[in-house]
Amino acid sequence: GRYVERITMEADITIRGYGNRGDIIIEAPDVPGSRHDGTPVSVAVTIRGSFGTLANLTILGGDQGGGISVEDAAAPEISDVVINSTGDPMYGTAAVNWSGGGSGVLHDSSVSGVLRMTGAGTAPLIEWNHLRGACIVVEADGGARDDQPRPVFRENEINGCAAGTLVRIEAGLPVL
Repeated sequence: GRYVERITMEADITIRGYGNRGDIIIEAPDVPGSRHDGTPVSVAVTIRGSFGTLANLTILGGDQGGGISVEDAAAPEISDVVINSTGDPMYGTAAVNWSGGGSGVLHDSSVSGVLRMTGAGTAPLIEWNHLRGACIVVEADGGARDDQPRPVFRENEINGCAAGTLVRIEAGLPVL
């Protein structure tokens, strides 16, 4: 089915679609919420402090929000997921946004939109994905350069970015 709602995972659970992943859709609602800084955003799935699993689904972000937010030291396994976020990356939207020490693994998935990593301890492993129209952004949130994001990208297929810049590294020590 199609579920237009916000899901927050704060426990180590598994959310796995049964059947064709294109028939199981979680979509961010049109009515935006707001981030801690007041920025409007509507995120389909927020994974907070969880080591859970998200698999075999389609995640759709909204115009003012994103698909998945991994935060507060969460380290989920995200696999076999289609993630599409049409929002404007200049306004902070992302297909997947890792922050606050979020890490985990994103693999065997198809992503359209921005993959954004911000902050100390943020170190996702991003491997074996199809990144179509995807941009990679690694940003600072203050602090020393050595205490910034350390994402690892391995064996991904990357095909352009709608915003024009394929990879933007402002801080951190990513491995591409």
